[in-house]
Amino acid sequence: MNSNETNVHIGNWLFSSVVEDDALTKSYKYRLLVIITVLTGLLMWMYSFVSIFLVTSEALAVIGFSCSIIHALCPILYKVTKSMVFAAYTMVTAGMVFQFSFAFYTGGFYAPTLIWFAVLPMIVGILTNKNHALIWIFICVADYVLMFLLQTNRLVPVSELTADGRVVTQFMVGLGLIGLVGGFTLFFIELGYFYHNKIAAKNMQIRQLFRAITHDILNPLTAVEFSQQKILKQHPELEGDLSHSQKVIANIRQTVENARYFDAADSGRVVLKILPVALANIFETVEALFEERLRDKKITLEIDPEVKNTNVLGDETSLRTQVISNALSNAIKFASPGDKIEVSGISHGSEYELIIRDHGQGIPPERLQQWEATGALSSTLGTWGEKGTGFGLLLMKHYIDKAHGRLQIHSICHNVDSKNKGTRISLFLKKAP
Repeated sequence: MNSNETNVHIGNWLFSSVVEDDALTKSYKYRLLVIITVLTGLLMWMYSFVSIFLVTSEALAVIGFSCSIIHALCPILYKVTKSMVFAAYTMVTAGMVFQFSFAFYTGGFYAPTLIWFAVLPMIVGILTNKNHALIWIFICVADYVLMFLLQTNRLVPVSELTADGRVVTQFMVGLGLIGLVGGFTLFFIELGYFYHNKIAAKNMQIRQLFRAITHDILNPLTAVEFSQQKILKQHPELEGDLSHSQKVIANIRQTVENARYFDAADSGRVVLKILPVALANIFETVEALFEERLRDKKITLEIDPEVKNTNVLGDETSLRTQVISNALSNAIKFASPGDKIEVSGISHGSEYELIIRDHGQGIPPERLQQWEATGALSSTLGTWGEKGTGFGLLLMKHYIDKAHGRLQIHSICHNVDSKNKGTRISLFLKKAP
């Protein structure tokens, strides 16, 4: 790392002249800076006039007006330096110096104006970030302790605030706190709305880009599929040669369709129709769908007859294509040749637990922890090197959540217990009346 990069890194952490926020955020924070300057500036100028008329020390009035002028210039400093950190530090430093001085001349450690120290880290945090807020917490605590030490060592003069001044300053503390705390509460609420809207707009841009890309992928795929069909009609003897490319294209299409479905479901464009569904109909279709894969891998699919006699509540299309198909596809992918996959069910009152059990290599504990923490699993190769997309479990969980069901995964890795290895996926579905 060269010296310029080092200086930029240190500067960004403390007194940076480069603002990393985008133009919209910088504009918003500048408006906040102006509003905070006006609100806190009103208090500082009021305390400055109190220093002239209701405090006997002339030095305090000079300090007050000097700090108030510096404080008022902070929005201009930001425009000149382009550094929000520098402008915020200048603002709160001017306020802290005046507050400390005012307390020193009007009661020391027992002066109510010391309470304004609590506001300074909040101002810095709003305008910059949490690191600078932490810095100012330590600075304010140090100043507060310093005033205590000056008081205990009798270095603080007798209060030079008049009786009328004590009444005025007490009103200023009470009303000022109400105004500032109320104002900062509105700031935080508005800041939440600002970042929420900003994230929502960015997500919409990503969704639009995603939809354009998936649309542009499907169009050439359709053209390729049409060309293949045309070739096969003219040259049926090429079916064996084209079978691999047909499978690849089908996998790409399925991946894109899964991604599009998830986007549609997540954005609310897909509405689930929760109706009674016969599991017999679903498994009849799914068995036909995976017949070739099961045969190629010499895997036996055993379905408990009781499962086919059960009706559940759900959206039949989504339950078949996004849940049960994905669960069986994963089971086939990680099962070894000659294994069996068992489908069974257990009734739990108003719920029906549909269990899909394979005897494959199992999921390592660290990947199960990833699933529990994030609700997703990164894709890994199957026993025959089959590739996945990582969408399967995500789509299953999304449907189950929308249908008010539950999804549980229990797995024993082959290197932990080779006899009982495998994965059990439990889908808790509502029974049909």
